Order: sequence, then structure tokens, then C-alpha cells
Amino acid sequence: MPEKFFADTWYWVAYLDQTDAANAAVRDLYDALVDDTIITSHMVLDEVLGTFTSDRTAYLRKKAVELIDSIREDGVIIIDQTAQQFHDAVHRYRMFEDKQWSLTDCSSMNIMQEQGIQTALTGDHHFVQAGFQILP
Repeated sequence: MPEKFFADTWYWVAYLDQTDAANAAVRDLYDALVDDTIITSHMVLDEVLGTFTSDRTAYLRKKAVELIDSIREDGVIIIDQTAQQFHDAVHRYRMFEDKQWSLTDCSSMNIMQEQGIQTALTGDHHFVQAGFQILP
């Protein structure tokens, strides 16, 4: 039975950046999960485009846009950002002010709970703090 995984910003950045130490591992993992369901969100992709690639090379910016096209074609589910989702993420952010979780982390964790996902594709220990498993 296929499993569901949530792909975090860390995962997509490592996938894009060939100089990233995790690049080969995340690409291999992506190929290995071909029969499973990968879910991500518009907030995550906004972080990829905005925070991690907007001030980098034109090549990496181009690759980030191509990645979004590619994952759509591959059937990755991209969760829309809604006003309610934003509100709920702010609520989690407020509830866990002792953590260093970003608003996108909070939104991602909420999506994972709503979708019954236990494993995040990430190297971000914040997901472990929230009780989730991480890969790779």
C-alpha cells in the first residue's frame, strides 16, 4: 500500500542544489518513492522560490521554476494556501513560541496532521520536535 510523505523546503532545496551534500540522497529517495504519494504546499514552494533561490544564480532560479513544473507532472500533490490554513499556522506558531519553527513549518505540520502523514522529507529537526519522523 502506498505511503504518504510531506516534502519540506529543505528537501526541495537539496534536490535542486547539486552542491548540497544531501543532493544525491534526496534524488535517490525521490526515485524510490515513485509508487508513494508525495505532498508539499504552496507555502513550501514559496520558500524555495523566495527564500532560497531568489538571491542565487539565474541558473538555480530557472531550475527552481522547472522543478515546480516537473513535480506537478510527476503527480506531487501541492496543497493550496488558504486563509484558514494561514490562520491555523499562525495559531500553531503562537502556541509553540518556545520553538524556532517558521510559519511555513507550522503550516506544513498542520497539513501533515490533517493528511495523516507521519514522515517528512526533510533534514529539519523541527519536525522531530513536533513528533514526526524525517527522511532521509
